[in-house]
Amino acid sequence: MIGKRIKQYRLAHGWTLEKLAAMIDHAVTRQMLCKYEHGKSVPSRMVLIRLARAFGIKVVHLTGDSPVMVKFFWHGEKEK
Repeated sequence: MIGKRIKQYRLAHGWTLEKLAAMIDHAVTRQMLCKYEHGKSVPSRMVLIRLARAFGIKVVHLTGDSPVMVKFFWHGEKEK
């Protein structure tokens, strides 16, 4: 479940795995983030804290049963 949440928040921000790795100061590699997203590994508490900070959420939103809190970012032109 944690991996699914990480991916949801990453995609909601429009970030690649490389961008997310940069946003957490390369605490883990892109490959490790991919393993988290696919449920092949579980992030440490320190990595969870960094991910939560990068996404602007609390750790419980990644680990708990709370609904996914997503902000949408508009990358297009403003309407006229």
